[in-house]
Amino acid sequence: MDKEDYITDTDSLQDEDAAQPCHAVSDISPAFQAAFDELTPRSRVTIAEEANSLPMPDADTAARAVDLVIATLFDVFRDTRMEPAAPKLTTGIILAFVNAADRSRGEWHSATDRLRDLHEDNDGSEVATVELEDQTTLCQSLEEVYNVACAMRDRAIAAWEAETGRAFVTTKRASILHAKNTASLIDANDYLRAIRQKQQDAVAPQGPIVIASGGTVWHDADIIHRALDPIKERIPNMVLATTGQDSGVDAIALAWARRNGVHVVAFRPNFNRDGRRAGYRRNDRMLALKTIVEAVLCEGSQVQVDLYTKLSKRGVPVHTINSADQAPVQQSMSKFRRSA
Repeated sequence: MDKEDYITDTDSLQDEDAAQPCHAVSDISPAFQAAFDELTPRSRVTIAEEANSLPMPDADTAARAVDLVIATLFDVFRDTRMEPAAPKLTTGIILAFVNAADRSRGEWHSATDRLRDLHEDNDGSEVATVELEDQTTLCQSLEEVYNVACAMRDRAIAAWEAETGRAFVTTKRASILHAKNTASLIDANDYLRAIRQKQQDAVAPQGPIVIASGGTVWHDADIIHRALDPIKERIPNMVLATTGQDSGVDAIALAWARRNGVHVVAFRPNFNRDGRRAGYRRNDRMLALKTIVEAVLCEGSQVQVDLYTKLSKRGVPVHTINSADQAPVQQSMSKFRRSA
């Protein structure tokens, strides 16, 4: 997947009730479970090592381990003078998961490039055939590593968000798609075809589009959840399109999508190219999507007004939320932690 998984970038919440700590221990999602499925009966993560048939780790045990790591870090700082700094002090462990997934993706992609070369140069000899089979096993094994790294990354992010009541946003990663592959060995040509299809799905996810947008200063996550939850119930295969901001409404919508397994397409404004019109040009790119079925727009700037006007002209149902409709800051933060 050339693009980064659950989120596709089209251009390239704190005073808390310390007496009620919140840990992100919950049932594992189907996507997390799928990340621990075997893609090949024999595994090798380097071409030099002997292949082995050891089992994959247990997904439930892995999830509990990640939850425990994050919860323990926050417990160290709880009820101390360091508690307000805990989100900052624990960010590094989340970024470690992010970086591990990035490295795993790079190794997997390099291996598939080599597999492509071997497939094109295969002369049908026994040596070439064995090399091709070994490289196919390597690629599938590295994809297993990547899937697990991504699943643990997103689990750690969800735990961090439950502890802090904030959306964890970094331009290095986005939310993740785990597509269950065949559990048996497939030939190189089929594997490469599957890789190409995954790349296409990541860039152009299929499903009805729901737009979410609003101001970069917004504290009430619950009011946005109440707008998006019933849409997800009506449209289980929805794809969420946001205006790509790293704070406020877009960040809250991203966190909601991550918890609900919804693919996100982030349309970021290109200020270098479009200057002061970047937000409006970004709106036009969003509106080029042919399958927009609904929108949630929170009060923000004139860019949101423009988006509302254009969506209304197309007859798209728009749910609007005013800033004044938000719960008080303290109340909304507490709700976020208790529901996370």
